[in-house]
Amino acid sequence: MRERLGEAFHISGGWAVPQFIEALDRGVDAMVPESAMTTVYCDIDRTYRAGHRALAVQRFRRLLPILAFANQEITLSIAFFKRLLVRKRIFSSATLRRPGFAWDRYNMRIADELIDAYIQLETELSTS
Repeated sequence: MRERLGEAFHISGGWAVPQFIEALDRGVDAMVPESAMTTVYCDIDRTYRAGHRALAVQRFRRLLPILAFANQEITLSIAFFKRLLVRKRIFSSATLRRPGFAWDRYNMRIADELIDAYIQLETELSTS
C-alpha cells in the first residue's frame, strides 16, 4: 500500500503486532496493539526509527513467545493482558466481563512465566 499510495497515506496495524518488524520495514506509520506492553513497543519503535534495526529486532524477539501465547485465541489474549495489567498494578482485577475463559494450572503457569519475562524486559529497558 505504501508503494502504491505514497507517504501521504497513513498505515497502521494492530493485531498484526507479531509482524511488527516487518511492518516497520514496510513503512508502517503506527501500530495499535494492546495496551499492557506499550513501554516495550515504544522502545522498539524508537530504536528502529533511530536506525538501530538489529537492536530493535533483538528486543522484539524477546516479545515473540509472549505474543505467540497471547494471540492463540481472543479470550485468552484478553485474560492474559488483564493478568499482566494487574501484575503491573494498573488494573485491580483481571475479571472478564464475559465468562467463557478459565485458567487451568498449565496455561496459568505459562502465563505467569511470560509475565515475569515481560516485566524483566520492561525493567531492563527502563533502566538502560
